[in-house]
Amino acid sequence: MTSDHQPGAAAHPELRIQRDRLRRICDSIPSLQPPLVRLPVIDSSVESATDSGDEIPWLQQENITGLKKLQDSVKTDLDLLDKFLDDPESAHLPPPSTNAPYLIAVWNELVCTSVPVSIFKSFPLLPYEKLAFEKKRTGQKPQGTKVDIVAEDGKKWIRVNTVKNPRLLSEFREMDSYLTDSDGESGEGDVDNRPSLASMEFDNSVLKMGRALLETAKANPLEGTAEVPKIMLCLTRLDLSPTNKDFDERLTQTVALLREMGIDVRLGDRGDVPLPESLLRPVQPSPPPFLKPTRNVNLDLSILIALVSDLTHTPLPPTVEEAEKRFIPPKSYREWKQKRLTQFGKTPSATLLDDITEVGEMPQDLVKLSRALTHQFIQEMSVGLIQEMHDKLLADPGASEVEFWTTYEARHRCLRIISKIGGPNEKRRAHALFHDVSTLLPDQLTQTEAQELYWQGSRYPQGFLPLVPMRLYPSSAVPAPHISFDPPLEKGVNLPPFFRTLGKTCRDILGQELMPHPRALPDELVQPEGKDMMGGEIQRAIVTKANPKLTAHTVQSLLYGAELGWTTLTGNRSSVRAILKEVRAARLSGRLAGIDDRSETEDSRVAIWVVDPRSLAEGMSSFALP
Repeated sequence: MTSDHQPGAAAHPELRIQRDRLRRICDSIPSLQPPLVRLPVIDSSVESATDSGDEIPWLQQENITGLKKLQDSVKTDLDLLDKFLDDPESAHLPPPSTNAPYLIAVWNELVCTSVPVSIFKSFPLLPYEKLAFEKKRTGQKPQGTKVDIVAEDGKKWIRVNTVKNPRLLSEFREMDSYLTDSDGESGEGDVDNRPSLASMEFDNSVLKMGRALLETAKANPLEGTAEVPKIMLCLTRLDLSPTNKDFDERLTQTVALLREMGIDVRLGDRGDVPLPESLLRPVQPSPPPFLKPTRNVNLDLSILIALVSDLTHTPLPPTVEEAEKRFIPPKSYREWKQKRLTQFGKTPSATLLDDITEVGEMPQDLVKLSRALTHQFIQEMSVGLIQEMHDKLLADPGASEVEFWTTYEARHRCLRIISKIGGPNEKRRAHALFHDVSTLLPDQLTQTEAQELYWQGSRYPQGFLPLVPMRLYPSSAVPAPHISFDPPLEKGVNLPPFFRTLGKTCRDILGQELMPHPRALPDELVQPEGKDMMGGEIQRAIVTKANPKLTAHTVQSLLYGAELGWTTLTGNRSSVRAILKEVRAARLSGRLAGIDDRSETEDSRVAIWVVDPRSLAEGMSSFALP
């Protein structure tokens, strides 16, 4: 027999209603999930075919910050009510203190609001730039103002107040007593007269809450703008009906003053609010728009390497078996590598490729590299990089005007890498691609000569893609590498929201400290700039302190593409994952308030295009390529 059929089951009817509503909320919270949103990213990498929906970073579904805290609070009060109401003696006991009315009201506002971002967030009364200084000065974190729900990407703050009429009447009586005593002491006024509603002394806890919210909102405008969040104050249990025995005209005056301040006041309990279908899990994403790359294509370092790689240009073998034999390091290379390891005090590790007995002993890193190159070569046999670029970029009439751009830093690192480990054909292509500055070969080339040299020996016809000339963003840093924070070209106009989101995130990351790679090489192993690269190693690229998984030159490339409104082509899938995680973190923190990159847009521009990487491979070939 359930507790509802036991003696006293009808006692505390209001608590029983609250318990039922808390139970429904507990059941609904796991199903609350904003809809999936497709980002303007296309991914033609092999890995994308094995991703599940939850793993694809460009198919984003963001949880609401603080939802777990709300769930725990609801569960705590539900357990309290269950324990009390299941006690047979509860009918004779006073009701326990519970936050149920408040939690129910917060839930109702959550499911009724647009684009909820976070729950139970505290904002500082000081602007963010002064917050750290104050904390350092006092040793304590300055007190903040609580906001129950941050909605509409930070544009709207909702605060719930469950104060009842008797509580405010008590405050009024206290105020009356204070003013009456003061009047009596001064000998002025009639002790029987109520203080004027226009009196400067008129105040109460609700008005103080409203003023604190407004003051905090002014100190926390939407980032990058002067726009101040709008305030909604929900007075769910305040009754302004004149027939209420606890009515006082100063209750009406309180609401009027709040609205005069610019606060949106909502009165009354919403009752039982069903969970909207749009927030139920699972939610299928809307059909993707027809996305296409822009006429100007922004290339990062990974694509520059791919465009000169032998994997991309060499004639393809007829079978996978032939491809698997292509990248067994020759004996001379293995002997050189082992000598280098010994020279720097490292013991070469040896292994045996089980399927190819003639290889003999090889360092483990060579085995790993051979397998990676073989895998990439088989991918190239399936989908050729240059063929895919041609099909996507030159499919429309007039698309022959496509232009390829890159940053100074990406070009600089590309030439250094190829000078160190590139094969003769790869050096030739890089020299042609950057013929205006390259010193890889002694020849000085015209643009026509560079065009011919680049496509020489390729399985593609000359001019299959207009890669020569490779266009470079202006830079004042010559010849040292330069990480630019401000794309010097004119920024794109009418950019889609996601481009603005991505650009702001990249700019914020680059605006923080840069640092050496966590696995940077010792100085004695690194060849200084301008010296013969055969004598030393290439230092790892500097990384961002905000996220050491992101190199500074990669973020810089993404910044250029985002702020110019151009598609960024990359073979660095892990960096795309990392930057989109940073975008998500920035949005949830409120740093992207005012930019709704999840809204419907008819813009078809691709922001990021991900392909499989192609490494430099000529030096690892086991036989002379045709």
